Amino acid sequence: PRVPRKDMAEDERLAKAADFKVRGTESFKKSSWDEAKRLYDDAAYYVSDGYFASEMLATAPPDLTAVVDTNNLGPPPQMFNTCRDETQALLVSCLLNAAQCCLKLEEWRDAEARCSKALQLEPKNIKALFRRGLSRCKMGDYGDAKRDLRRANELDPKSREIRAAFDECNAAEAEERAANKAFYSSTGAATGGYVAPEPEPEPKPFIC
Repeated sequence: PRVPRKDMAEDERLAKAADFKVRGTESFKKSSWDEAKRLYDDAAYYVSDGYFASEMLATAPPDLTAVVDTNNLGPPPQMFNTCRDETQALLVSCLLNAAQCCLKLEEWRDAEARCSKALQLEPKNIKALFRRGLSRCKMGDYGDAKRDLRRANELDPKSREIRAAFDECNAAEAEERAANKAFYSSTGAATGGYVAPEPEPEPKPFIC
């Protein structure tokens, strides 16, 4: 069971998180995705205090909760964030490692959530954009998936892996669109002749 963070000094929490991360990596190397995800999540737990609004509302003073970003769209105000750069780097690493486990387990929504948290802290994190793009593509959210992958490519234009993921996302979208069109064409009489709409054009070509 987790030791409550409030009962630990910051250096103790950092050491605890580092230990859980090492154990998570050992499990990951053994392809024990569930165990690795749990350990990475435990590691993130010990260093996430003070970063995310949803985790602070229960402990913030009543007269200060109004300044907390309840939509969780970005880091909370600096007055709450007392963690050091080392702690943030560890937190982001654990979130992304847990997200990778989720991808292995085909838990797309959980992978997306962990990447989104990492991006709140590091908006230009390539791994977070890439893995969130993968998870969104698997969920059929092709527009947002391609936006993530395009942004990742802008930050790392030499990555063949990112380009391949973008191409796969395009192919999956085209396949789904063709299947929908075939379905509605075959049932046009029953649906009043409705045909699935074409997607909106891409805002710009993918950057190679």
